[in-house]
Amino acid sequence: MRRVIGAGRSVRWSLAAFGVLGAAGLGSASGASGEEGVFGVKGSGSSLVRSVTPARYDGHQVVRIVARTPTELMRVSGIAESIMNCRPSLGPLDVQVTPSQRAALERLGFEMDVLVEDLQALVEGERAEIEALNQLRDTAWFGNWRSLSEYEAFWAQTQAAAPDVVSIETVGSSLQGRPIDLLTITGPNGTTPIGDRPVILFNGCLHAREWISPMTVTYIADQLARNYGSDPRVTALLDEVVFYIVPMANPDGYEFSWTTSRYWRKNRRNNGDGTWGVDLNRNWGHLWGGAGSSGFGSSDIYRGTAPFSEPETRVLRDLANDTPNLVAHIDYHSYSQLILYPFGGAAQLPPEPDLTFFQTLTQDMSTLILSLTGVFYNPIASYQLYVAAGDSTDWFYADRGVYSLTLELRPSGGGLAGFNPPVSQILPTAMENYEAALLFAERVSLSLVFGFPEGRPQSAEAESVVSFPVTILNGAQQLDTGVSPRVRYRFGDEGSYDATDLISLGVGLYAVELPTGACGQDVQYYFEATVVGGEVLTNASASSPYTLSTYDPDLDTIVYEDNCEVDLGWTVGVPTDTATRGIWELAIPEPTAAQPGSDHTPGGEKCWVTDGRAGTSLGSYDVDDGATTLTSPRLDGTSPAGREAYLVYHRWYSNDQGANPNTDDMPILISNDDGATWETLEIVTENANTWVRKEFRIADFVEPTDQIRVRFIAQDFDPGSIVEAAVDDVLIVWRGCAPTTSPADLTGPEMDGIPDGVVTIADLNYFLMLWMDEDLGADFSGPGLDGVPDGLITIADLNYYMSLWLAEQ
Repeated sequence: MRRVIGAGRSVRWSLAAFGVLGAAGLGSASGASGEEGVFGVKGSGSSLVRSVTPARYDGHQVVRIVARTPTELMRVSGIAESIMNCRPSLGPLDVQVTPSQRAALERLGFEMDVLVEDLQALVEGERAEIEALNQLRDTAWFGNWRSLSEYEAFWAQTQAAAPDVVSIETVGSSLQGRPIDLLTITGPNGTTPIGDRPVILFNGCLHAREWISPMTVTYIADQLARNYGSDPRVTALLDEVVFYIVPMANPDGYEFSWTTSRYWRKNRRNNGDGTWGVDLNRNWGHLWGGAGSSGFGSSDIYRGTAPFSEPETRVLRDLANDTPNLVAHIDYHSYSQLILYPFGGAAQLPPEPDLTFFQTLTQDMSTLILSLTGVFYNPIASYQLYVAAGDSTDWFYADRGVYSLTLELRPSGGGLAGFNPPVSQILPTAMENYEAALLFAERVSLSLVFGFPEGRPQSAEAESVVSFPVTILNGAQQLDTGVSPRVRYRFGDEGSYDATDLISLGVGLYAVELPTGACGQDVQYYFEATVVGGEVLTNASASSPYTLSTYDPDLDTIVYEDNCEVDLGWTVGVPTDTATRGIWELAIPEPTAAQPGSDHTPGGEKCWVTDGRAGTSLGSYDVDDGATTLTSPRLDGTSPAGREAYLVYHRWYSNDQGANPNTDDMPILISNDDGATWETLEIVTENANTWVRKEFRIADFVEPTDQIRVRFIAQDFDPGSIVEAAVDDVLIVWRGCAPTTSPADLTGPEMDGIPDGVVTIADLNYFLMLWMDEDLGADFSGPGLDGVPDGLITIADLNYYMSLWLAEQ
């Protein structure tokens, strides 16, 4: 691995530094200081420029000018702030100008039409919209409980961010007239017309006080919308399935629990006898009035005066009855960590084969969640918890004829406190149930279910073989185990696919051995399997495959390295931290059963650790009473052409000891705007009790910028548990392939005429100097723009070179 000292910042070349293409180059603007810009610094005299402040365009306009001769083209290029045409040439040019630049062009006799009167106002309007969208849809939104109006705004932003995937409509009203909103989520592509696709319905918040329910259901909707088009699994699912999502089925009750009575359960029906509210999960028609419900309005399980006496349950009933393609349903509640299948209203089980289907499905969902977060959800029939006649799951299964479950979310217990778990539990609960919801949706709607227990690799060494496991499970059809499933693959995005058999590792589990090609050449692949009856099914398609990028490990370049022996600018604490012990510190860790006895760095001593002292007992100095936050210094996540920036860190986490093991987690977040907003890299529940190396391609989570920060949040909430964490050896690595030679590569930054493998502004400046001097080094083409030099220096050479240069940008 090659190290570059002091190369943690990318560089941008200034046209102004060479005095050829204008004051600040293509697409320039001033920073807050009025000097530093995105592409250059006016009059800096230096070609090495770093953008550290948001670009501003005060006074700038975009105008249209006609350049009739090469001389006019050069004059416009030399004066204007930027040329916005994709391929600048003779004829109309859309150019960015400051007031003084516009005046200079007018003095030269150019006429112009104003296209954008105030460029800064345009940018600010766009930025305001983007920031508002990001603020509302950042995963940090799920870091606190939300009001009804905040939910409605978030759903609207979810739809606005993915209008081709999400639609919102009001499908009915609550007793007090509040809207009950339905989010419909499905893909615009796929082989099945949307109207013919199976429909899956999720609803939340039948019970008002169960605040984690609408949070979880909203998160599921948001993730489906976000991941369409980027996650092949979600894309394939949404192109074949329609999701109906009603996050807030009891808006009146929720509002009352928010403003007046935190533990209110029912709706807000005035029962006429001095009591209020009907239990909406005892108001359904199947076995209504039976055991586990009450006829007294004062009871929390009051069933109402008749089946579907309440508008909230009628809305969901009518939605189901008006959806002929409905195949499955989940009703999300809290708490107890249970996955419940019918029946609930009587001590009976579904008939076969449904019983086996329910038992297998719920067990698999439970196993999946346990593997992700270490949290156990008990899969049982509803009546085994308690008999509850008139619940939603029984009606959906017995009367409507679709698969139906009730999910009881975190925590596992806690009495009334179980209805308001720490806010730190919202996102882990939502994330684990999103994954379980995907499994559920695939199982009830897809013929076979393909899974990746360790995830799919995003990149791999070129000209090698990458191995990873895949699961293939029965869904609506049965896998023919006598025919080996296969992976089909090709190098690049054209041509036919080759195929190789998967290696069986046991029932439903296979190993993939996927070859990779030349460096920089993506591998496209998908899987196929045969079901009983001979039909061959695929989990993706030749036209929408998975993609694996390749790199040359010999070219890995460490551009930032922090061995955590000295503090390079980390920050301990944020205003919301409440931990009283186990605060992050840079120290030599003392060994305990939960804490490392040494750092990760060979020959090193220190690391960031949640109080490095051992103390007299296991819990003497572990994290207690809340969260402690560690934030990295600002990192540069940008990279040169042909390379990508990867974040690497080594972490230690332990939460599997003490009286309440596996009840906490450690979120690790990333920001690309200096900490203004955050996205989740991972939520750590893995109790490896050893140093674990993690590596992430930054572009998979945020747009790479030079304002990257990483945040580690170690936390311990009720019930208290032993939590120890550590971080060491943080790196930024450039990864990619050797640059290929481009005919537009004429020089390096020293303007010495020696190509450097990168096409930059320096190459354009160098060509223009040759062209203006009529040097034959600028002879790139004849008048036919065929790329064949003709011994003359003409406008054809300029146009041809510009096409080559722009193709590399």
